[in-house]
Amino acid sequence: MFESNSKIDQITKMTQAKDFQSKEISEIIKEVRRIRHELSAEFGHDPHKFGEYCRELEKELRKSGKYKFAKSDKDGSKSP
Repeated sequence: MFESNSKIDQITKMTQAKDFQSKEISEIIKEVRRIRHELSAEFGHDPHKFGEYCRELEKELRKSGKYKFAKSDKDGSKSP
């Protein structure tokens, strides 16, 4: 069920309260949200398309040898 507008307003006010987050953090959050929205739009707001892009990018980065990745069950071995 959807939350009432008053509940959403309360949450919005809480997250914008000065004692909850500093102005600097608020600006960082705005920037992260802007970038997140741009990425989402780039993939038609389809999380499956974005996930596929991330997996393909990971494959390319692994092949490059420039980066180290944590091992996981998917790699066939577990991280400690």
